[in-house]
Amino acid sequence: MSEDRAQGSQPRPRVVRWFKVFAAFQLLLSLFAVAFSLWRLISHRSDPDFDWILPTLVLAMGLVYGFLYGAALRERRTRWHWVLSLICIIIGMFNGFIAPLVLVLLIFWVRDNTRDYYFV
Repeated sequence: MSEDRAQGSQPRPRVVRWFKVFAAFQLLLSLFAVAFSLWRLISHRSDPDFDWILPTLVLAMGLVYGFLYGAALRERRTRWHWVLSLICIIIGMFNGFIAPLVLVLLIFWVRDNTRDYYFV
């Protein structure tokens, strides 16, 4: 490994900061889904016709996505972190109301300067 890469002298691309904003927003959405599904499961226990399957699925997906986006928020300049962040961006494309913004984030994420920053 060269001296420059070992010391990390490459400047941090601006897209990394925007990814952190995106990941924090997605993490907040995931935590909201977890909180809402827990509230729904706890408050509607007494109702005999309560359908518990959907809140349980939302709880599980919120926990998984929360873990993914929480892990992606940690700044690590490794290949696996770039791939994890790319997976998070692709998952975020399914969130309809921010899909155009995520598409722009994806375009800048796969550029050479970002890949070089993460040693890919």
